[in-house]
Amino acid sequence: RSTRIRTFSNSVMYVANGILANMVIDNMGVRVYRRYSTVLGVTYDTPPELIEAFVKGLRQIILEHPDTRKDYFHVYLNDFSGSSLNILFYSFFTVNDWGLELRARHELMISILKLASQLGVRFAFPTQTLFVEEVPGQKTLTPNYTEADLDEENLNEKIQQFIAARFDEKTFQAQRAQSHMAVGGEDDGDG
Repeated sequence: RSTRIRTFSNSVMYVANGILANMVIDNMGVRVYRRYSTVLGVTYDTPPELIEAFVKGLRQIILEHPDTRKDYFHVYLNDFSGSSLNILFYSFFTVNDWGLELRARHELMISILKLASQLGVRFAFPTQTLFVEEVPGQKTLTPNYTEADLDEENLNEKIQQFIAARFDEKTFQAQRAQSHMAVGGEDDGDG
């Protein structure tokens, strides 16, 4: 006697019941939450005040998104790597299949990119930068943040404007409806 198991790639495996009885089985398809963990690397020239504001905005995105777990998540500046300041973004989706998870992940990632753009946060990539203090007749590429750019009240206002615009119920539902991604079907178990 054996048990048939359909794999993620839609093939069928046969496992002898005697072997199956002694195995630990982790059924990914019946999870209540789906974890999303990533590292957001920002450039080293990002001022601490801007990192704090960005982290605050990232947490607010989790709290406002309709498909995220609100009682357990972590967003922190986490590491100084070779080419970036790394922010750990650790959250969970409250969806029950892979397609819905992909949609929620897409929405969350787009929100992160838009918040970064709104605040002027730049993402890093593996590079080595040679800084030339000044080249006569050319503008420097190094950002020059003013006190007004880093004013906590100004940054909070930008975050609130972004959050209000991004997660306005009518707008958010319209953005979902316009999404070109097909969502539905059964959980593929990869998640």
